[in-house]
Amino acid sequence: MAPYLKLLLSQSQSVIPQTLVSGAEALVKRLEDKNKAELEALEQKLKEAEETEGETEISEALRAKASYLTKIGEKVVFLVVNTPRLFLTYM
Repeated sequence: MAPYLKLLLSQSQSVIPQTLVSGAEALVKRLEDKNKAELEALEQKLKEAEETEGETEISEALRAKASYLTKIGEKVVFLVVNTPRLFLTYM
């Protein structure tokens, strides 16, 4: 949820007191670390699927990554970076 939280904090500075914004920096850092670890695991699963598995497993790995990116609020990144690969998976 780090991308979503950062968006909220940057968009709502007039609504959210500055003391909460400054206190949220540690939370954002923890969430970013957690997101990075999870994305690395998902990328590893995708890499393994591309090397040893079939198209179904690759598609499942891509969907899992897309689902996680959507869950944390990072929707645009997946669409821009992975749409060609996802499209080719279904061809």
